[in-house]
Amino acid sequence: MKLILLLSVLIASCSGDEIQNEIPDDVCGIKLIIPSEVAEGDFHELKSVILKKDGTRSVASDVNYTVSDELLVSVLEGKAEFLKPGNVFITAAANGFEDSCEILITRKINYSAVKIYSVMYNPSGADSGKEFISIKNTWDEKISLKGYALGAGTSSCVLGDAEMSPGEILYYCQDEVSALSLYSISSSGELKFTMKNSGETVKLFRNDLLIDCVYVNGGSKDEAASAEWGSAGLPAAKEGNCIKRQSDIDTDTFADWIESSEPF
Repeated sequence: MKLILLLSVLIASCSGDEIQNEIPDDVCGIKLIIPSEVAEGDFHELKSVILKKDGTRSVASDVNYTVSDELLVSVLEGKAEFLKPGNVFITAAANGFEDSCEILITRKINYSAVKIYSVMYNPSGADSGKEFISIKNTWDEKISLKGYALGAGTSSCVLGDAEMSPGEILYYCQDEVSALSLYSISSSGELKFTMKNSGETVKLFRNDLLIDCVYVNGGSKDEAASAEWGSAGLPAAKEGNCIKRQSDIDTDTFADWIESSEPF
């Protein structure tokens, strides 16, 4: 009878649950490591560390991760995918300890919503100092211009790091005084290149990634419009007029553009 009782005690002490729940003497907690703010669509590998009584840490294994709202975040194989904007809690549990973090999921910034809006490439009289290009934020939130640049041919100029409000239009002019006197517009920065009247490809970049493009008069010789653009000679404007977008809807064709005497 004593032998049977001893065996029962040994089997119970070696069960998987007992081993899993056993807490080492030197462990005092667990810490989940994740940013407090992320953007929708982001992926993050979930990492946790074991906190020890002597102040040291070690990488935690066999951690169970749970979320407060599975519509906002999905956790699979130790990775979190943030699905929608909102606030969510992620909890890490191991060795009988837990740690929860509240995370703000923000909207993913639509950087491609910044568009070239108008181009004055052939001003009245001599062109020098009178050309300008404007851009517009067609999104419903602010967008920082950090990393953006305008270009034509092999020339380009950065646009600074100002924030554009929804619907805001900013003008980049060759000469600030001329822009104000000729067109009644305030320049947000210097346009450091000139454009050909016969045909020019005007581009907007963000961190060297092409965001928007307009083929003035069908584009330049080196960068002519493709067949998808729809015209080998449009958009175009007579001397003194600019070309301007008709709406915020972008089809990447010449039909997005009209000739205008007003840059606004």
